[in-house]
Amino acid sequence: MADELGIELPKSRLALRDGALQKSSHEGKLIALHPLDGVQKVSLMQKTDYSALFLALGFVITACISYQYIDNIAIRAVGVSLSGMIAVVFCVVSRQAYLRLECDAGMVDYKLSDDEDEATGFYLSLKQELSRREEQRRLSGGRNADLMHHT
Repeated sequence: MADELGIELPKSRLALRDGALQKSSHEGKLIALHPLDGVQKVSLMQKTDYSALFLALGFVITACISYQYIDNIAIRAVGVSLSGMIAVVFCVVSRQAYLRLECDAGMVDYKLSDDEDEATGFYLSLKQELSRREEQRRLSGGRNADLMHHT
């Protein structure tokens, strides 16, 4: 049902169409196609970009060094406060959402650039569609097994 509507994440260039999850390039060309029947599991993950944390640590170290060598208490307070705020901002910004697909062919993580609520909605729609397909497979498999027993 969800893939009949053709839902998509425009910034991440992911779309659920025609029974498959599709990934497009910046030019709009299809670069990955994952048929939903081959997807075993989907999960929404948060990862941290540790390079940003090292940059934040650099700001803190700079603030500590300047605290030792600057005599003016007002300038020291402003420098330490700004460095601390910049470090916190880098730590918050370094968190990134990913959509993980476990398929027949392997596992892939797609970075999600869209707003958190949009990414969560896409993930839940995809998960619901996978559950619906699994239920249909289970029901049709059960009917086929019953028919084979009666013949």
